[in-house]
Amino acid sequence: VIRKIPGVIDVKENGSGSDHGADLIVTTNTSVGTLEIKNRIVVQVKSYEGDVLNTDAVDQTKIAIKHYKASAGMIITTGERTETLEKAVADAGSELGCDIDLLAGKELAQFVIHYAPGQLFRLVEYGACF
Repeated sequence: VIRKIPGVIDVKENGSGSDHGADLIVTTNTSVGTLEIKNRIVVQVKSYEGDVLNTDAVDQTKIAIKHYKASAGMIITTGERTETLEKAVADAGSELGCDIDLLAGKELAQFVIHYAPGQLFRLVEYGACF
């Protein structure tokens, strides 16, 4: 799905063994006039049900941002966002001086429908809950 986002030029699937907190490493290209800016974004993916109170994904994302020298991070979860999770994400972003985005629950379904509607039925086959 992420490969279908405009500006994404590479997605490395990194979820094997010691991934240093990044399931995906996404490279984007942004044009500002004649200037081309490449960014590395690390993505941590978690399959949870219900409200997410566990902040392990945030800790893993922080490790990944540092290890891969990423300019930003993203946490994607099938679970629902909570104040606890949102605060941990905001605190981590402030601590590292970079953006960390959270895509959770129904937002994830909307994201898939927007960028790759054909994938939604494939996700449901694998038991993803929205």
